[in-house]
Amino acid sequence: REKQERIASRNRIYSRIAERMLPVQEKIRQLLDETDPEKPDFEENIAYISVLNAYVKRKTNLFLLAVEEPQIDHRELQLALEESARYIRQANISAAVDYRMEGSLPAEEALRLYDTFEILLEAYLPWIRQMLVVVSAGQLRITCDPQPLPGDLPDTPIPVRAEVEESLLYLTASLAEEGGMEDG
Repeated sequence: REKQERIASRNRIYSRIAERMLPVQEKIRQLLDETDPEKPDFEENIAYISVLNAYVKRKTNLFLLAVEEPQIDHRELQLALEESARYIRQANISAAVDYRMEGSLPAEEALRLYDTFEILLEAYLPWIRQMLVVVSAGQLRITCDPQPLPGDLPDTPIPVRAEVEESLLYLTASLAEEGGMEDG
């Protein structure tokens, strides 16, 4: 009976993960259906699909860890961001991660930071050629060079402040800030 309950519990967890990841999986499926090896945007589409696949893989891993423990080792978030950066580089975008955290962090914060990163990445990916992601305690900062500079910020789980300086866009998501998005 105990074994059956563990299996049922795991099945509920997997169902929740599948439900949360379904929109991204559908986006991947649609992109694959529209991608034609004979078209000039083939490599660009495959690179974008790879970025989305990396997100699905790492988000699922973070979610599973969050189910097990309220705190997770900071390196799990670091690994997720670094793997995403590897796939971003395959899209011909110079990408680097400067990770300045140690210890552990609340699992929900790790999930929100990674989701915020992914939402911003997807919003700006078509326009950037280089990006630097800096992570410090409770904060994610993306420096990129979108041309042209996009308009409104997307909705994100963590408030985001945008600043433009010398054609660079600085996107700062801070867990310490309360309320909705800020546009600076």
